Amino acid sequence: MCTLRDYHQAAIVELRDLLVTPLVIILIYVVAYLLRSRIPDNTLRKYFLPALTVRIFGAIALGFLYQFYYSGGDTYNFHTHGSRYIWQAFMDSPQVGFKLLTSQGDYFPGSYQYVSRMLFYTDSSSYFVIRLAAVFDLITFSSYSATAVLFSVIAFAGSWCLFTTFTGRQNTYMVGWPEPFSFCLR
Repeated sequence: MCTLRDYHQAAIVELRDLLVTPLVIILIYVVAYLLRSRIPDNTLRKYFLPALTVRIFGAIALGFLYQFYYSGGDTYNFHTHGSRYIWQAFMDSPQVGFKLLTSQGDYFPGSYQYVSRMLFYTDSSSYFVIRLAAVFDLITFSSYSATAVLFSVIAFAGSWCLFTTFTGRQNTYMVGWPEPFSFCLR
């Protein structure tokens, strides 16, 4: 079993981050630009991309702060010493990776080499976040910064809903989108 002291040796910024993160950000901005054009309220439309940019920049800056100033933190540990092992399990054996992704903290044959390194495997609340990050890791090749960007986009959707509610424009649905799918981009 590894200790927390052993975990501070891993790095967040890797070559995969420099390759994958810009691609994820470009894809997000293409989608955001297309969605922005469907917001009928000009007042709301002008805040959409700047707010998304601040959210994405904040996620990346927080990762650097945890890496270089604090030498760790919850998001760092959840990714580097949690979801990264689930991603590695998927790369080694998709069956074991899927079992880890759907596990509730139970041990099963073939899991020891992964779960013995996860501090939060038996903590159900923390492990839920790790499993969610692992789903993003499958898309981002376990890139910390790209995973953080995807989390920031989800957080932005909630913030955008709150913003439209506070401005009193929550009933302004996106033009051309079915109402159930446009709730977070009102």
